[in-house]
Amino acid sequence: MAIRVQVKTARSEAMKNDRDVGRIYLWRTNATAAIERNEKNLWYAYVLAQRLACGGDVFRRCFFVPSKVVRKLA
Repeated sequence: MAIRVQVKTARSEAMKNDRDVGRIYLWRTNATAAIERNEKNLWYAYVLAQRLACGGDVFRRCFFVPSKVVRKLA
């Protein structure tokens, strides 16, 4: 079975501290587009990159989320 992956990236600025929950991560995802995409095999890869002192980016974390979950939260 093939899947489609929509990649969303953010830098370390996407990390925030929530008073009730603690550390959370934020990515921009178009809610209307996510709701309209009703594809069983579509997943979102939310990638968090951290900038190094030398100027390059390094992979830090990646979260794979099925589109049906993104649609529910949009």
